[in-house]
Amino acid sequence: MEEIVKIEYPKELLQIQVLDDSTDDTAPFAGALVERYRALGYRSNIITAPTAMDSRRERCRKASKPPPANSSPCSTPIFARRPTS
Repeated sequence: MEEIVKIEYPKELLQIQVLDDSTDDTAPFAGALVERYRALGYRSNIITAPTAMDSRRERCRKASKPPPANSSPCSTPIFARRPTS
């Protein structure tokens, strides 16, 4: 994030999004970093995502199929974002 805010771009037009798909203890660090830059006036937010393996299993379960033995993904994308109006 330090490098992103060095970009010559109006602060009020810049929006920083941090994707946390970690499986370790980095979530509190990422959240604190986002809050730090938010306090400095940057529009920033953190998006947490399920792990890729959990997403695959959930998609396969919803499709009434067992998870693949080799952990290969089903045909649907892991993340899909609905457009906002």
